[in-house]
Amino acid sequence: MRPAPALAAAGSEVTTASDHRCIAVDARVCSTSRRPGAQEDNVDQQVRPTVRQNAEAVERCTVCRLPRAQVAAAFTTTRYTGKAPRHIRDAYDAWKERNPGHGLQAARATAVFRTRHGHGPSYGQLCSSLGWPRTLRDIIVQRLLVDGWLAEIPAVPWTLRPGDTAAAHGILLQPRAARE
Repeated sequence: MRPAPALAAAGSEVTTASDHRCIAVDARVCSTSRRPGAQEDNVDQQVRPTVRQNAEAVERCTVCRLPRAQVAAAFTTTRYTGKAPRHIRDAYDAWKERNPGHGLQAARATAVFRTRHGHGPSYGQLCSSLGWPRTLRDIIVQRLLVDGWLAEIPAVPWTLRPGDTAAAHGILLQPRAARE
């Protein structure tokens, strides 16, 4: 195994403990893909430009000021996407009843965050900024994604943005040129 992703040399391949293949760019891990077997060498060799740009935007963010190791770790871990346990679903249902309009609120907060930071919020950043419970953040965001209030690039951190339902309610991202 090579060095930890945050310490990897530029262009090197890193295999994480969870058997993911990562490519480091300027000591940053910018792309991961599940590797079915150690013999598979024909895995995508190119770092997707959008993933690289997003990683760089997060690292350069003067508002977030996240340590490189934290950014690299986020790009090399896999989020659990299975069905939430019954007690979490029940807690979410109760929370949702007490928080009508949370989809609209999340879409607005995501648009504002993107304008200020140049990248989307993490699930944690979104939920903590709105005072939502940490224990429910995954199910809250997953439901907002399913309902179209939010959108993201799957498996890529810090890519949350307003979704199609938000757009139907007039919540749109400003074009990049208008923000600069």
